[in-house]
Amino acid sequence: MMGDSLLHQAYPTIEDRLSRIGVGATIIGGPSETLMTRQATWLDDLERSVTEYDPDVVILESCCGTGNPWLPDPYVDADGTELEPDSAAIWAEWERLALAYTEAAQRRGALVLWILGPAANTNGYYGPIEDRIGVVNRIYTRVAACSGSVGLVDWGVVGGTDQDYVEALPDANGKLIRLRADDGLHFTEPGQALLADLTRAAVEEAWAGRTDSPTPPCVAATSDLAE
Repeated sequence: MMGDSLLHQAYPTIEDRLSRIGVGATIIGGPSETLMTRQATWLDDLERSVTEYDPDVVILESCCGTGNPWLPDPYVDADGTELEPDSAAIWAEWERLALAYTEAAQRRGALVLWILGPAANTNGYYGPIEDRIGVVNRIYTRVAACSGSVGLVDWGVVGGTDQDYVEALPDANGKLIRLRADDGLHFTEPGQALLADLTRAAVEEAWAGRTDSPTPPCVAATSDLAE
């Protein structure tokens, strides 16, 4: 698994859920980072991890775009141009990188799943993160559509009927359980448990539907996802 704080915080519970069905796991990436951090150094980490760990399934997550005001990390493209946060150019580069991460994850034949992030309701500390989540989700949905062996783990269902932000949901007995942390982005322990169950279910479904056919590479398309 590769991801930011959303995945890392839930990872111990996800790992436990997977271990119950005989699945081992490891994680890379890091909190307060994205797939663009330090000029996309996650990609090097992913390539190394795939080679060393030789996974059957790779789960990828980077929820919220880049350009956080509290942790500046400008991204420079191949021409040396610093890309503006939330610009069409940076989203096109995000899509290109998402395809590159997908290809790296597939290199040894693994099934690949991208996590779709849940809605957020923050106080602005993280920047315009609410709108960014929708853009990256559309990118990952498009990446998944490019290959029959790329799936999705939809964390967005942890919300209202339209996958909008909610702090709590009822359990089987109708008791409201608080799922979201006070910052409006992260999850409480019960919320993390729900993410773990969603992730385990997605892994089981993807594994049951796997084929022995060669994995076709994803092909980049003209990005209009920020529009």
